Order: sequence, then structure tokens, then C-alpha cells
Amino acid sequence: MGRQSFAPRQEAADAALVLGAAIRSARVDRGWTQEQLGNAIGASARTIHSLERGIHTVSIGHVFSAAGVLGVPLFGEDREGLARAAGSARYIESLLPKRVATSRRLDIDDDF
Repeated sequence: MGRQSFAPRQEAADAALVLGAAIRSARVDRGWTQEQLGNAIGASARTIHSLERGIHTVSIGHVFSAAGVLGVPLFGEDREGLARAAGSARYIESLLPKRVATSRRLDIDDDF
């Protein structure tokens, strides 16, 4: 079976575009080529080209790795703040149930 077509929601497309532009700006400020950034994160120059243009098919791992290598803040946090936020997220996740059952509609009239 081939790859399914997917169109992201507008918010997601906008976020990818904004983050891609921030990564491109940071790369250019450092004087790096797309190939150099690609080598730093284990991706091709073509992947970096797509990432910088907000193409939604680029893996989130590549996007976050590029941002990290270049020092582009994620979620409004510096590295230490992001690490703290990740720790909090892991803690909250440990408190959540492993599965969520579908709720069954209760008919109040049946209870009386």
C-alpha cells in the first residue's frame, strides 16, 4: 500500500512554516550551508531545504534536531527550561491512565 495523502490543519502548517523560517535564519546567521546543517543532524541537504520551507513531511526528529543544533528555542524555552518541561511532562504522563475507555452514555431514567 502506498503513502496516504495528508494535509495538515492550518495551525500545524503555520507552525511548521514559522519554525522552518527560524531554523533557516539561525543557519544563515551561523554561515552554514544546508549541507552542513544536514551533516550535523544526519539528514540530506534536500531534507533541510524542505524543513526550512515548512514542508510537513519532514520528520519531527529532524526538525527538533536542527533547532537544537542551532539553538533555536522550542516552546519558548531555553535548553534548561525545555529539559525541566520535559521532566514535568514525563511525570504527568506517569500519572495518566494507560488507556482511556470509551464512555458509555448513561440514561438517567433507567436509574430510577
